[in-house]
Amino acid sequence: MMDSKRQQLQYLLNISVSTYPVSPSLSSHYLRKFYGLMEEWDLELEPNTLLNGCKKCGSIFLIGKTASIRTHSHHRKERSDLPKGQVARMETSWFLACNVCGGNFEVSVGAPARIHKSRAALRAGEAAKAKKTEEASTQHASLDTTKTSKNMKGRQRQKIRSSGLNGILAKKKEREAESKSSSSLNLSDFMSTI
Repeated sequence: MMDSKRQQLQYLLNISVSTYPVSPSLSSHYLRKFYGLMEEWDLELEPNTLLNGCKKCGSIFLIGKTASIRTHSHHRKERSDLPKGQVARMETSWFLACNVCGGNFEVSVGAPARIHKSRAALRAGEAAKAKKTEEASTQHASLDTTKTSKNMKGRQRQKIRSSGLNGILAKKKEREAESKSSSSLNLSDFMSTI
């Protein structure tokens, strides 16, 4: 249900904009119908919707022709919720004036993005960077010790690989010789006792 209402409103808005060059009075009729349905259905009016046309007379806003616009920045206020050294940013609004009926509308744009950081924010950022570099250097030192132990194991493996099949056979013979010398049961030892 809500989706069909939104579609109808979007259709009225589109048709009012597209019919303006042909018939401004027909365009204002569609836009007044649009605002009337918004109020009838108790739908919230988005701030961007006010930029389309006048709520009073229904004329489409063409900046410089049917409407004029000016910006206004509110004064900064001292706020207790901000950390010491920070100042609240200014809120900006657009004032739209309809040149057809003389209606005035205010649209809040919000606070502009910060271009420069405050001194306190810069100091805090520098302190955070210094802490990160200190942590990275201690972490790098611990990684160096683990790398050396891993390198030792890698070197041992490389020696075994480089000796190839001959090295493996030589090690096998050494093991067999050790096992023969360490075993106490020999056939010759057994026969000599009889």
